[in-house]
Amino acid sequence: MKELPDYLRIVFVEEEVDKRNRMYKAVKSCGRIVEFAKQYLGNKYVHGGSSLEKGTDCSGFTSLIYAQFGYSISRTPSGQLANDGKSISYDSIQPGDIICYGSSGKCTHVALYIGDGQIIHSANSRKGVIINNADYDTILGIKSVID
Repeated sequence: MKELPDYLRIVFVEEEVDKRNRMYKAVKSCGRIVEFAKQYLGNKYVHGGSSLEKGTDCSGFTSLIYAQFGYSISRTPSGQLANDGKSISYDSIQPGDIICYGSSGKCTHVALYIGDGQIIHSANSRKGVIINNADYDTILGIKSVID
């Protein structure tokens, strides 16, 4: 096998370093997103609400959390499933990913995965923003928003 010229080897090494740096930044951002979201535990659920402090619904919660980090995602559960991020399997899930719930192919709820099989979400008007087990309901899909 013919050896690569030095200039090509440098390009490959630089690309690998760049890829690792992007991965590190994504992991770091996901951790910051999760910690940021946790400060709203116990806040109110408000259908159609647009404030993390005064209350929001499930998709408002995830979209407002991501907006704080410069990401624009859909405002509805079905929009987040259909249009945002990259679809991944549960085996690949990482903190900061969005889990989409529902039945018969219709996404009716979303939550932010926080690790260790748990989510944080604006659940409903009785519970507000809580932490739950990720498998509490039927999962339709998982979206990775951060590359």
